Amino acid sequence: KDITLIDANVLSEAYIEYKMALIKTYSFEDFRYVMFDDKCIFDWMVYSQISHHLPKDVKQFFDEIMLLQEETEYRSAHYYQEFSDLNILNGVVNHLPHTEFSEFYHSKEAYKKLQAILRAKDYKLSYIVSRLEDFPKRLPEKYDVILLSNIYDYVFKPKFKSILNKLYQTNLKN
Repeated sequence: KDITLIDANVLSEAYIEYKMALIKTYSFEDFRYVMFDDKCIFDWMVYSQISHHLPKDVKQFFDEIMLLQEETEYRSAHYYQEFSDLNILNGVVNHLPHTEFSEFYHSKEAYKKLQAILRAKDYKLSYIVSRLEDFPKRLPEKYDVILLSNIYDYVFKPKFKSILNKLYQTNLKN
């Protein structure tokens, strides 16, 4: 019901909102198809079907990205240059291949439950942008659960252990 997302990537909020719009819009099967096909996720047709679910600032961000995509495709065809809409969007949104770690990626029941929560807007979501080293200081309270997805892949391991210890001591409830 109450989630705080903290990330060093300033674009993570836009991407999370985009993903939530996909979940609100698509069936479990269609969501999986779109998420796991790199040519689909930022396709104009997909975007046109989900954009009404995006917050105004995120929609404006993606409107600009979609226009840039269209302009690049025009230049590519016109000048015979090697441009790819996916490469532009991947660079902007830092889109990585998706794995099925989350329950809603492989459980239709979990997906439907998440979809119902998102559609009902029965949650509070806050975003914080911060350097990883500052996570313990920037989080405003203690939490029942702290998930650190993907961080371990990007951080020097001894540094990660130190930050993890600070988070547990400072920000995790018993």
